[in-house]
Amino acid sequence: MALLELSNVRAGYGPVSVLRDIDLTIEAGEVVGILGANGAGKSTLMRAIVGLIPLQQGKVVFAGRELTRASAAERVGRGIALVPEGRMLFPPLTVLDHLLLGSNPSRPSRADRDERVESIFALFPVLHERRDAAAAVLSGGQQQMLAIARALMSRPRLLLLDEPSMGVAPMVRREIYAALGRLIGAYGLTIVVVEQDASLALRLVERVLLMQGGRIVRRGSAKEFRSSETLQDVYLGSAQ
Repeated sequence: MALLELSNVRAGYGPVSVLRDIDLTIEAGEVVGILGANGAGKSTLMRAIVGLIPLQQGKVVFAGRELTRASAAERVGRGIALVPEGRMLFPPLTVLDHLLLGSNPSRPSRADRDERVESIFALFPVLHERRDAAAAVLSGGQQQMLAIARALMSRPRLLLLDEPSMGVAPMVRREIYAALGRLIGAYGLTIVVVEQDASLALRLVERVLLMQGGRIVRRGSAKEFRSSETLQDVYLGSAQ
């Protein structure tokens, strides 16, 4: 059974449609990349999946249950977590505060919550070092790690990452993607990652959906996209 299915989805902001005729299926355990230029609709697709914007038409099914009209909070409770573009952290709150907030939707016991925190610190040791630091004083890379960690605290079945490399130094980008690789190996999560840095994403993902003009215009394996100079030049640009 597919973990996530979108059928004939149209969505946008007010009367304006950004997404058009979106059909996609994500199988449990897959690591899928959504690539495309600025304005292709990638972030809007993430928001539609997690329920931050309503659909104008179509439906969303997750783990066999239709969630088309479910709120964002309900979807988190069902096992969908989003690491948003721009991180959306709370500047005065500490690293530990953010982790505790992230665990709230699943309402774990204190022992379970503490175990989750320790697993996060094992994945991102720098967060353990800065557990009492406010988000405002973290570097861009540390803030991105914290945004990912907060989402993981809900123990999602599906993790959506919107531009995880944006605004961080190249070395830190590689560190973040290395952590994602360890995460996949340790937890077997289903991951969908939106990226403009196609060269990074193509090292992590197994399958690619290429977006242009609010539509999915190409589908294929990461290997096919890595070897296709035409697709990289025309659609991705930054992939080398």
